[in-house]
Amino acid sequence: MKPVQELFGGALRIIRPLCRVGEREISAISDYLQLPVASIDCPLKQTNVRTALKPIVRELQRCDKRVRENIFRASWNINFDYLPQRPH
Repeated sequence: MKPVQELFGGALRIIRPLCRVGEREISAISDYLQLPVASIDCPLKQTNVRTALKPIVRELQRCDKRVRENIFRASWNINFDYLPQRPH
């Protein structure tokens, strides 16, 4: 997820100011400030990839506390020489 992402040729720009803040920190601040919490009404909320990966990342963090940070940083540190070529 990019902090700023343009879609539709720049017609729409999504800005995610809290994309690098952890869920635990956001929850704590929300509780402290007594902010209302919106429910997720998406019918696929229990079957999406993010929901499936949460327990996997949590388990990996038992081995290395930096797993979440490393995964995030890896998405910005791509060496395209190591990726397979797309078929023509």
